[in-house]
Amino acid sequence: MDLGIPASPLRSTDELLHDPHLEESGFFQTVPSRWGDIRYPGIPVDFSKSPGAITGPAPALQSQAEEEGAQS
Repeated sequence: MDLGIPASPLRSTDELLHDPHLEESGFFQTVPSRWGDIRYPGIPVDFSKSPGAITGPAPALQSQAEEEGAQS
């Protein structure tokens, strides 16, 4: 039934991570880390003059605390 309401189905995390369109478009990026390769969602938009990129994994909590302590 078409009611003219913009909507889409809700997806589970598993469905999202294995979505054929997102896979084909290269949305997910794999980044090496000390725990092995981690799959991240990519940058959802592409700007020609300032392209975004995932350059590494999020910092570990301990290493972040050590960096902040060294800066004080």
